[in-house]
Amino acid sequence: MNWAITAHISPKNGRLHNSKFPSAENVHGNKNYAFPQCKSCLHIADFHQPRLSVLLYNLAQYYSQGERWHDAVAALEEVVALDERTGHEDLASDRAALEQARRMAAATPEENSRLEAAADALAQIQSLADQARDAAIATLRGEFDRQTLLAWLDETAERAAADESPDAPWAQFAAYLRAVAALLRDEPTRTVPAAFAAHLDAIEAARRERA
Repeated sequence: MNWAITAHISPKNGRLHNSKFPSAENVHGNKNYAFPQCKSCLHIADFHQPRLSVLLYNLAQYYSQGERWHDAVAALEEVVALDERTGHEDLASDRAALEQARRMAAATPEENSRLEAAADALAQIQSLADQARDAAIATLRGEFDRQTLLAWLDETAERAAADESPDAPWAQFAAYLRAVAALLRDEPTRTVPAAFAAHLDAIEAARRERA
């Protein structure tokens, strides 16, 4: 499955728009950028924490691409620690990414192949969920066409849920999209899977600002 909202909506958190898996050249422009160097930034008092979280997250994805799972775990542990310290809206999804990296680090090569396929799907779901959140917030602020977004939400939810069991990741993603659409239509709030609760909370906060 490979869908995206047609118009570009820049994420609030500054992470990559199309993919959270940058090339090696995108990680500080240096293939040899080492985690201990980056970790040392935590001890610089005036370092901007949200920016550091983005850097560490993207570094973790670079390590994941190279199957350096233990390094990826170390980087994601720092991301989660920063999220907890700052109350970042991506805490739940970053915790999920950390747990996934830990499973990959502990798995056999055969298990890794299966886990990588699942991780690819989860990464795509996360990227699309982020786009839906940012587009919904932009819509509430009058920066994006409501009907265009609602059409995308309805169509994508239907396609995502097709032939999936109710507890499958794609079906849960579809439930989240339907909840976003309901919110934009001023319908009663729907319960969403825990992985998307922070996304919906951010949209609801934007709606309260509009009121």
